[in-house]
Amino acid sequence: MDAILKGYFVRTLTILGSTGSIGTQTLDILDRFPEEFQLNFLTAHTRIADLEAQALRYQPKGVAISNEACWKEF
Repeated sequence: MDAILKGYFVRTLTILGSTGSIGTQTLDILDRFPEEFQLNFLTAHTRIADLEAQALRYQPKGVAISNEACWKEF
C-alpha cells in the first residue's frame, strides 16, 4: 500500500533478483529518489555477498535466498 509522506506517494518495493542487472539498476533509482520509495524485501539466488551488502545498505524489512545451498552463507 502506498503511503503519503511529505506530499509524495511513497511506493513500497520488493526486488526479486536484487543482485542481478535489473535489480541493481532498480536500486540505483532508489538512490536517486529515496523520498519516493520504501524497500520491503530483497531476494537473490546465489550472490549472497552482494545481497548482504545490499541489506546492510538499504535496511529492507527482510531478505530471501532462493538457493537452499546458499542459506548458510548469509
